[in-house]
Amino acid sequence: MIKVNFASKVIHEYVDGIINERIKELEEKGNKSSDDNDVGMKKRKTFLDMLLECQINGKPLSKTELRDEVNTFMFEV
Repeated sequence: MIKVNFASKVIHEYVDGIINERIKELEEKGNKSSDDNDVGMKKRKTFLDMLLECQINGKPLSKTELRDEVNTFMFEV
């Protein structure tokens, strides 16, 4: 059981780090969002970017909700 708790903690910390890093990148980018890449083609959004834009009842997802959704997407069989 200790190994499961340790593994879960490691996964949560890793995913939280990725989420925080992406939020920081988006904040630094500001409202200069562009759907086009350098060659003028439409850029696809990542799953995490779509979750960060997602709102439920007018509120953005919390970091815990984001982590849970990412974990579900990555680890559900």
